[in-house]
Amino acid sequence: MVPEVLDPAALALSAAPHARARTLPAAAYHSAEVFAWEQTVLFAGSWLCAGRSDELTAGDRRALMAGDQPIILTRTADGTLHCLSNVCRHRGHEVVPAGRSSDRVLRCPYHGWVYGLDGAFRGGPRLRETPGVRSHRPGAFAGGVARRRVGRVRVRERDRAAAAGGRVVRRSR
Repeated sequence: MVPEVLDPAALALSAAPHARARTLPAAAYHSAEVFAWEQTVLFAGSWLCAGRSDELTAGDRRALMAGDQPIILTRTADGTLHCLSNVCRHRGHEVVPAGRSSDRVLRCPYHGWVYGLDGAFRGGPRLRETPGVRSHRPGAFAGGVARRRVGRVRVRERDRAAAAGGRVVRRSR
């Protein structure tokens, strides 16, 4: 369903034959409602190019945005690509600042929780003394998938309901 701020008649004119066609309505370019619709309908389930595969070597990580989702692309020592959420499962803090680095772990700056480049929870300060704390895992962003194709790393979200059940990461070499 197209956002209500876009007039259906004006949209129809933008798809008319060239001699009668008009540009998109102004709201298509600046409306927050249209932007939110585009994020959900166009980008949330689509494959997005997240970079070149050869830019991530074993042990590398890169933080970036995929639509409105903060993600981390990593390549483990065995060459496997991973797409993880860039949100700590503890308090929701950003785990890795934007850009690329070669740190061997993902460490949340808020409380120091540590994850491997594969997304596995490794530990955190004073967890053994804290009753009731269980191991958490950073899930992939809404079931994120990283695939390599023709030298490019592509990512996309998968079914949000499936991701709500836990860590969903598909691996690709």
